[in-house]
Amino acid sequence: MSDYDLQLRGIRKAYGDMLAVERIDLDIAKGEFISLLGPSGCGKSTTLMMVAGFEAQSAGEIYIRGRRVDALPPERRRIGMMFQSYALFPHMNVFANVEYGLRMRKVPKAERRLRVQRALELVHMEAFGDRAPGQLSGGQQQRVALARALVTEPDILLLDEPFSALDRQLREELQREVRDLQRKLGITTIFVTHDQEEALLMSDRVAVMSAGRVEQCTSPQDLYGSPATQFVAEFIGRGTFVDATVRERAASLTLFDTALGSVPFPRALDAAHRHARIFFRPEHARPVDNGADPGPGLRFAATIRSLYFQGATSMAQMVADNSDASIVVDVSERMMDRRLQEGARLTIHVPVGRLHVFPARPSGLPSAGAQSAAS
Repeated sequence: MSDYDLQLRGIRKAYGDMLAVERIDLDIAKGEFISLLGPSGCGKSTTLMMVAGFEAQSAGEIYIRGRRVDALPPERRRIGMMFQSYALFPHMNVFANVEYGLRMRKVPKAERRLRVQRALELVHMEAFGDRAPGQLSGGQQQRVALARALVTEPDILLLDEPFSALDRQLREELQREVRDLQRKLGITTIFVTHDQEEALLMSDRVAVMSAGRVEQCTSPQDLYGSPATQFVAEFIGRGTFVDATVRERAASLTLFDTALGSVPFPRALDAAHRHARIFFRPEHARPVDNGADPGPGLRFAATIRSLYFQGATSMAQMVADNSDASIVVDVSERMMDRRLQEGARLTIHVPVGRLHVFPARPSGLPSAGAQSAAS
């Protein structure tokens, strides 16, 4: 028996000359919730369809619980799937929709009834068995679709952007419900989304995809705090990039010059790279008093161009002296007593331990790996 519920080995998908998925290698543990996250066209849904058996891979191997399944049809892979479009049969009531997969597997009638009722109870839809799909709200239809995916007791649950058509409040409610239910059942789940907040909220690990490749696959906390590539840093959360040039190198130190000032980075950059991009998050760029000594890092004066109140947080769009770069700074503490206004000048400090350095690359080439002073 394999230690993993799902293994992808060198999965590739081409449509003629177009490469949709370049090469994916993933090991997904039993009971794990993993999200495939990325922009439209990055290959995440194509990857899900190959796992489900609705698309044949051009190369590579797929294993479910140690058994190679890429030659098997979808109905023999023990997979449950929940689509973005719900895909409920409009001429069947809720009970019959959920029962359909069991009928196709020729499960005895008495067992079908028991399993359908149990599945509807899991999603709090047991009172709606006689309703037609057209009589249900969008959220209720999604619950029925989830019950239909679970009733066959699959080894793997696949969710293809199931909440994208719902309003924000209902989407957040279903996100919590699905995650709680997944943990309760311990079912291995792959979730496709383009919504980073959704992926970070729900997942044990997130695989960020770009141009058919996995850029990074790790926990939400590591993904946000230690982006491995420039693409991941740009795609996850917010932040500021600053162009940098190497002034000096040593065995364990690189001194960079930037438009925001010089900064010593306590790790050596590969000698092949003279130019880099330095990245930091808004919450790590903090206003400091002029006489304060916050330690090594980037320190610069900047002017507030715009202020954005977001409830629990407030952000400032700033422009630094001697630079036209736009800098995002978390000014939540300063805004608590409403001391800030547009046009105000502040001294900003970013600790060196919060900086990430990406070797600069020509436009169009894949991102190089990041180095972080915090790592």
